[in-house]
Amino acid sequence: MASAVIIYATVYSAKNAHIILYKAGMALLGVVIGKIFLIDMARLQGFWRVAAFMGMGLALLLGLAWMYRKAQRASIQASYASFY
Repeated sequence: MASAVIIYATVYSAKNAHIILYKAGMALLGVVIGKIFLIDMARLQGFWRVAAFMGMGLALLLGLAWMYRKAQRASIQASYASFY
């Protein structure tokens, strides 16, 4: 659900410069990731918990950096298009 909202918000905000949708999608993603860390990983023990936290953190950081960069490029292109 959060991924769909973020993808929609990124595409929609790139076309119409609505950053509010992008921020709402990122907030929803934060809630989902918090749920994964606090509830779903509570059953893991020892090494598997450490490995899961490290893997999830790395995937999260890479995914967010990629999406932010894509949204930033789209925003810059939209501002250039509206300028000319």
